[in-house]
Amino acid sequence: MEDSFILFGCVIEVATQDEELEYLSDDASDTTHREEPEEEEPEFPEGADEFVEESRRKRHERRASGRGKGNATFASFLVWAAFVILWLFFFASGFGIFENIAVALSSFILVGGILGAIWTPSDAGPEGAGWRINISIMSGVIWLAFIILWLPFWMESYTLYQNLAVLLGSTLLLILVNSSSWVGVAPTMAVMKSRNVAGSVVFLVWIVLSIYWLWFEAGGYVWEQNFALGVLSLLIVLIVETAIFRSSIEVSPDIVSPYVPVGLLFAWLATLFVWFWFFGEPFTGYQNIAVFFASMLLYAGIGYLYAMRRRDTVEDLAWEE
Repeated sequence: MEDSFILFGCVIEVATQDEELEYLSDDASDTTHREEPEEEEPEFPEGADEFVEESRRKRHERRASGRGKGNATFASFLVWAAFVILWLFFFASGFGIFENIAVALSSFILVGGILGAIWTPSDAGPEGAGWRINISIMSGVIWLAFIILWLPFWMESYTLYQNLAVLLGSTLLLILVNSSSWVGVAPTMAVMKSRNVAGSVVFLVWIVLSIYWLWFEAGGYVWEQNFALGVLSLLIVLIVETAIFRSSIEVSPDIVSPYVPVGLLFAWLATLFVWFWFFGEPFTGYQNIAVFFASMLLYAGIGYLYAMRRRDTVEDLAWEE
């Protein structure tokens, strides 16, 4: 009986092993004959080839432009060095050390301005502003080179007031050139309101009259009186400008009124005019400078005390609420 049970168990075990081998062979055959899925080629959007080609073209143009600008930089340096060498060899002996330094420095600044214009990207700034940037660069370096040359070559031929007039006039010319070139792209300047125009006209008239006074009339007065007249003219201009832009000044009850510091500024300028016109001449320059700073600290202290008192009042009102 036991032998029959053992024989029956062996038969079942052998059958089970045959089934497992058959299952594994079927699975292996399925794996062998299974087809791998084909990889789909990535689809590029239409125009991708043109985009890649355009990027390569622009990259090539930038590299070519960079090489050209590099060559221009090197050539400009050689030209400047040749100019300085020729100047030192043929002309420098007829001038002093400061004149020769001014020639070398101003020529270097001009070359730097030219290189700045060359290296400025054509698409820099707002649309169509590349030539405006170049004008700003060149006008700035020309003005600086002019001032450097003026000081050693022509300054001694004119009075102090006339030299100040030259400085003021050249600065005004620089401002006019740059403002006229940028007015078309400045968002706040393209459509100027009438008060903006009036304020600009007042400022320009003041500068022109100051240049006229310094060149033709200032020599007949002492420097204290000229300074007093300059302060008085500035005071008049500020009063007119305040009247023009009065409608744009916002006044809030929670902060210090803007008219208080403006009024203190007017009072300080009036004090300076009275001092320098009527009392400043007998005193030395250092004493007049001391009066200038003392009066400035006085009015600044008054403004500070008013601001602190106003702030405390506002805080008390807020606390009561």
